[in-house]
Amino acid sequence: LKLIWKDPANRVAAMRRHLELFNTQPHMAGFCLGASARLEEQMEAAPKSERPAREARLRSFKAVLASTCAALGDSFFWSALRPFCAVLAIAVWGLAAFWVWYGAALRDERFGALPAGVFLAGSAAYLVLFNGVALTARWTGLRLGLREGEEVARELKRLPFRVWETRLRWTGFMLTAAAAAGFLVVSAARGDWWVLLAALTMAALKVWDFSTAAVYACILFVSLAAALIRP
Repeated sequence: LKLIWKDPANRVAAMRRHLELFNTQPHMAGFCLGASARLEEQMEAAPKSERPAREARLRSFKAVLASTCAALGDSFFWSALRPFCAVLAIAVWGLAAFWVWYGAALRDERFGALPAGVFLAGSAAYLVLFNGVALTARWTGLRLGLREGEEVARELKRLPFRVWETRLRWTGFMLTAAAAAGFLVVSAARGDWWVLLAALTMAALKVWDFSTAAVYACILFVSLAAALIRP
């Protein structure tokens, strides 16, 4: 705004304009920020007689775009990507733990405490994937908003958020099933066959349209508990 508006009075008015209530999904805010900056540039270049109408249009456009970004972003980031990253972290942790335990078994050593690197691997998988996608969305939104202005809504429509969300949900579900199966191997080897019935019950939650996070949590909780509880 300091670069766009040279006149102090116009600059103060612009700053107040963007201090109004604004609410959207944080990782999608770049679309609104870039488009708003582009509209401010166009307003400054327009004749003074057109500025009030352009200002009202900017306010209305930013509010509508914020609602659209919130709906897309909440569903994708909070309901699909974040649960998937959590499942991936647990799967990486389980795989690393199995590698350590299996190596100890080959050496005929007694299982000891897991090294910290096993837990850090899972945390790193979560942080790298989630923040990689989130930062990409932030900068892509900012770039598209600055370039397209009001037409950024058209670009948003082209991005297949629903397709990505569906793929993440089902991939996460299959990864959850694979991780649960790994935990179940431990319990089944000890003869705890009741766990298989419990796991099937948890899997049925997906068919009953429970939330993705609830399905993941139930499957992993039951199977992990079965692996850890002593007979």
